[in-house]
Parts: sequence; C-alpha cells; structure tokens
Amino acid sequence: MLWVKTRPCLMLGVWGTCEGAVEADHAGQRGVGRKAHDSTCIPLCRYHHGASRFPRSWPQAQRRAWLHAAIVYTQACARVAGVDVPADPQPWTEHPALAVDVALQALGTAAAPAAPHPEAHHAA
Repeated sequence: MLWVKTRPCLMLGVWGTCEGAVEADHAGQRGVGRKAHDSTCIPLCRYHHGASRFPRSWPQAQRRAWLHAAIVYTQACARVAGVDVPADPQPWTEHPALAVDVALQALGTAAAPAAPHPEAHHAA
C-alpha cells in the first residue's frame, strides 16, 4: 500500500486537476461498512479520492470497468517494480496479471467516452 502512494494519480489527464498528496484508494468490491483488500489499492490524489474517483457523467458500467482496469494496471506496475502484490483470500472479482502496456491500454479504453448509439442520429 505504501508503494501505491508513490505513484501518480490515475485520474491525471482523465478528469479535472489533481490536488493534494496521492492516497491509496481501496477500489475493490467490498461489503457494507467494510474496506476492500489491500491488493485492490489504486493511486488517487486527495481531490479525486474525495470526489468519488470519477465524473458523475460516467454510467455505472464505465465506472466499474475503469475501477477494474485501474486495479489491474496498478498491480501490473507493482509486479514490474518488484513489489509483492498480496493475494486477496476471498476475492469478489478476479484481477488478471497482465503486462503493464496491456493494462494501461485497458485503463485508457475504460476512461474513453462511450460511442453514441447509432440510432441517436436518426431523429424522428
């Protein structure tokens, strides 16, 4: 978790401006009133951590996809840096061990705006 705090905020260049120190956000799924496992920590600045991580305009599916990609990317970077990624004894979601470039591409894809529905151009 300490290593995560040394990384740049994952929302840098995606949404708003970063403010404050980077914090380790427990981004994984969790039960009510519980904190997610340390293996699901992602780096977010104090502003993005306190602002619910992402823009309100993102639909729920995009939020979930981005969080999953952010966890996978952070874990990939940790492994490359030689940081031990603890195993969640009761994972709610599997986070595959991907190469950093593949994980970064998935993170960028998850942050991209959704394409408009084809029927949206055919107004009645």
